[in-house]
Amino acid sequence: MRLPVRATRVEFTALEIAELRRHFQRGPSKGEVAVESLFTAVSPGTEGAVFKSLPNAVRAFPYPPGYSGVGVVKKSGRGTSIKPGELVAGQLGHSSLTNVPEAELIRYEQSADHVYMSFVELGCIVQQGIRKAHVRLGDHVAILGTGLLGQLSVSYAHLLGAGKITLVGRSTRRKVSSSEHLPEHDYLVVGEDGTVETKADLVIECVGTPEAVIQAIGLSRDGGTVINLGSPRNSISLLAITNLIASKSVKLKGAHISTLPKSTVNFDDLSKIDERKVFRHLISDGLLSMPEIETVPTNANVNVNMAYERLNRGTIPTTVVFEW
Repeated sequence: MRLPVRATRVEFTALEIAELRRHFQRGPSKGEVAVESLFTAVSPGTEGAVFKSLPNAVRAFPYPPGYSGVGVVKKSGRGTSIKPGELVAGQLGHSSLTNVPEAELIRYEQSADHVYMSFVELGCIVQQGIRKAHVRLGDHVAILGTGLLGQLSVSYAHLLGAGKITLVGRSTRRKVSSSEHLPEHDYLVVGEDGTVETKADLVIECVGTPEAVIQAIGLSRDGGTVINLGSPRNSISLLAITNLIASKSVKLKGAHISTLPKSTVNFDDLSKIDERKVFRHLISDGLLSMPEIETVPTNANVNVNMAYERLNRGTIPTTVVFEW
């Protein structure tokens, strides 16, 4: 018999209200391991949208957010190979103790940076998009969106040998932070008419709005490629998009973590487990430049709610990591 134990987790209890709440966590079932969290990374786009109940992100409250983190295995369920005491990274919510299917985790070594490893799931999202972009040596890569996914995309484009990288945002708010923490890149601001004077071989769209998709196509040269990371927050006029794509002969590709295959097919279609292993390698070997990150202790409600409020207001440079 698996007796439940007390645990603490973050919950959105109402519109724009985040709280730390106690709950009882059952023991791990077959194929699961119980993970005691060390750090869990906040996804500003997804969690921020749910926090504010934006279109396509409305959830019933209370809602427990989070899907990326690291921790120590406390107990292993039947049929698992991961043992108690091992460090793991993967699909962890913002909770002090979580039962996670073994298939959603990878092991990692103590020498790796725990905070950086907590971004493993977000890294997988960007890696999938970068793979589909087929970055070639010397390519001009434009990245629309200066948040977490956009800044990670700068680092990946640099790793793959992009000749020029242009980060495009709505304001200069993240210009200093990105220049201090990321590889060399240009930083452009969208004009009042919604346009930017640049034409790139590849465009990575990391904003998730219909307007951003249209802007991304506008940033592409004729015959270029546009990658749409994640899920748009509103419906998009297919007619407007189709006409714009046709006028520029642009390739538009979607990249969503839910479409990753269970088993690796080829270089373009790695499984989620293999994508996690790639991220682990990049972090363990210090190859991936990470954006500015703020660590927030989960020892008080005020810390948790304030973190989401500050993300909502844009007063945190990129994102936060909860420390458990």
